[in-house]
Amino acid sequence: MLDSVFNMPPVFDYKAYEKVRFDNGKTLELKADQNSAENVFVKEAGVNGSVYTKNYFSHSLLQNGGVVNYKMSPVPNMKRGINQADFPYSLTEENGSK
Repeated sequence: MLDSVFNMPPVFDYKAYEKVRFDNGKTLELKADQNSAENVFVKEAGVNGSVYTKNYFSHSLLQNGGVVNYKMSPVPNMKRGINQADFPYSLTEENGSK
């Protein structure tokens, strides 16, 4: 089963905060420090106070609620999310194809 949601830069009209309520009663807060038309790249990300380097979120992580913090930047962070463990599941790689 695929349980991945891609970790994309926040797009909420350059506000620094958005709150999502799920049917299970949990709340997910999205915070984006320095979010602007110029700062479109994720410099750092964190989940519930811990550094988060993955390029995806599991559906269950989001559904459990909590806080996702983004620090935005006008330039990409080329050192973030580059380790194999940071990549989302790939059915192509599972089948031995590339």
